[in-house]
Amino acid sequence: MHGKGGTDGNIARPNYDLRSAGALVEVPMMPWSKDRIYDKGYEESVVEIDMYVASLKEAGAKKIFVAGHIMGANATLGYAAPREGLSGAILLPYRHVPGNFGFAKKLSVRTERARRMIDTGKGEEEASFYDHSGDNGMSVYASANDLFSWLDPEGGATIPYNAPKAGPDTPILCIDGWSDPRRRCHDIMRQVHKNTKSDMVIIDADHSGTPVWSNEVIVDWVRALECEKPWCGKHNPSIPADERQQPTSLKGYGRTNCTLEELLQSKCDYRPPQRN
Repeated sequence: MHGKGGTDGNIARPNYDLRSAGALVEVPMMPWSKDRIYDKGYEESVVEIDMYVASLKEAGAKKIFVAGHIMGANATLGYAAPREGLSGAILLPYRHVPGNFGFAKKLSVRTERARRMIDTGKGEEEASFYDHSGDNGMSVYASANDLFSWLDPEGGATIPYNAPKAGPDTPILCIDGWSDPRRRCHDIMRQVHKNTKSDMVIIDADHSGTPVWSNEVIVDWVRALECEKPWCGKHNPSIPADERQQPTSLKGYGRTNCTLEELLQSKCDYRPPQRN
């Protein structure tokens, strides 16, 4: 799924690569897309994903992976929270963090305005709000209820709310770009249930480039989930790093000498290898 104010063009490369690898792929324009921004509240938006999952199953998909970029990553984690039976959740740069103090402060004017409207019985009234997508300002038209559900610093779109609720049997792959100054995977992976097939990867990319350069990591991780043998996947978190079959382009994704647990405990100093 795309990011805030996005289109399918923003994630065209990983979608193409997944289809080329034989996957069935749905690329819906979600309620946070360019033409639909905030036309549903957070919970309603997450529930909408069920429709696309059902479509994939009807098309013959046996295993379901949900993936998202920026705000889509937030919705992916929110979708994984109350649901069982997902084969995996893939989080590309996770930027929408209303529970983060700095992020909440940046959004406080519109959040408090929406809160006041709700408190005075005008929650269903639509109004124009000044908003941000990255560092760019934008005007959005939405109901106070819908907007507030996305921006509430103590609400359902926060990492502390969703991460602990992600199903313990759902493996999670979280990918950050080394040049992205707002990496969130460390915070997320500390709060989700431990799963031996979950992993956190930092690649040689900036925020916008991470989806483009994550294709090999994603395809390889998905394939490796089906197997406990090194030759089934170049990147398999269930196998000791020094026994894995290393890919040629990313050479272990910067993880050759680091386990996930070492990363989360800040016991591992490393840099992602540069792409060839």
